[in-house]
Amino acid sequence: MKKWKQGYARLDLVKKRRLWVWLIVMVLFFSVYIGATSFYLHKDRTQEEKYWTHYLNEKDQLTPQEETIAAGATRVNVGLYMENINEINIRNSYYTVTFQVWFKWQDNPALDMIENCEIYQGQIISSETLKDTTTGNIRYQLARVTAKVSKTFWTTRFPLSSYQLRMYLEPKASIEDILFVPDKENATINPNINVAGFDLQRFDTNLFVQEYANSKGDPEIEAQNESYVVTEYLAAMELNRDSIGLYIKCFIALVGTLGWVLIVLFICTYHNVDPLSMIPGALFGTVSNILVGANLVPDALHTGLLEFVNVFGILIILFASFAIITINRMRTYHEDDQYASFFGKHVFWLLTFFTILGNVVIPMAAYNFH
Repeated sequence: MKKWKQGYARLDLVKKRRLWVWLIVMVLFFSVYIGATSFYLHKDRTQEEKYWTHYLNEKDQLTPQEETIAAGATRVNVGLYMENINEINIRNSYYTVTFQVWFKWQDNPALDMIENCEIYQGQIISSETLKDTTTGNIRYQLARVTAKVSKTFWTTRFPLSSYQLRMYLEPKASIEDILFVPDKENATINPNINVAGFDLQRFDTNLFVQEYANSKGDPEIEAQNESYVVTEYLAAMELNRDSIGLYIKCFIALVGTLGWVLIVLFICTYHNVDPLSMIPGALFGTVSNILVGANLVPDALHTGLLEFVNVFGILIILFASFAIITINRMRTYHEDDQYASFFGKHVFWLLTFFTILGNVVIPMAAYNFH
């Protein structure tokens, strides 16, 4: 500290001002950037609980008018056992699952629910009937189904995202004919379910009442001037990244690039060497790193962690480049090695601090800790 005070005291007012302008600008700029991006990502992460509660209970009750329309409908108890999540394809916006689904109803033995059921915004790839029995006036069906479901994945916090997968099973008939009643007590998920790169956080089911904007050309509905309403069986799952492995894969090149840039600035400051020609290689490495993450997500990427960290890396490189140019100018134009070294040391250590801080705080704000 004493040595620093002596060195600082020897500086004239112009040099002190230049040093403080640099330091204050760096502190304000990086503090605002890290703070703003971290707050944005943290807010997105904390919304997950709100989304889960909202969509799980969004429309789980019939209105009095719908109850009247469904008075004569066959009430079908529906339950589900989720066996496996076969694939999650974020780039192509879909996931595939295998599950067992059962239907139980009374007084309509001619009804075949396995053949009269579909998945909203999904496709049933295969269906195998495991059991089909009639006991008295009660009919029971059990089937194993593999389905592909469309899902627009929210990539704001990619590659540390958590995802909520919701699948809607609906009958091929309106509430006038078939009314789903969710068997929430027996619905469950395989506790040993294995999804590469993810941990299962929670699972739940509920009823969802879907009202379509048109009658689908049904003359009975058109005659009564009613909308086409169906009940859907909703199964919801939440997955979270099980590690930071994918994050490392996406940003390992950037971390190496930032380390190299700081080394270059260190050499310039402490060893009186002009390494500015090494900077273009660092920028090329950063651009190459951006392509790694971009190839893993859809083209319609939501702005978030992937861009924030890469932009942060570019900003560090630019500040380091400007610092090297300033230090070289002090040495060559002003012929002041002592001040150039004093100035460079402060910039180097402050830039190193923010490099470490940004690469820790920003991803931590995005990751959903459970």
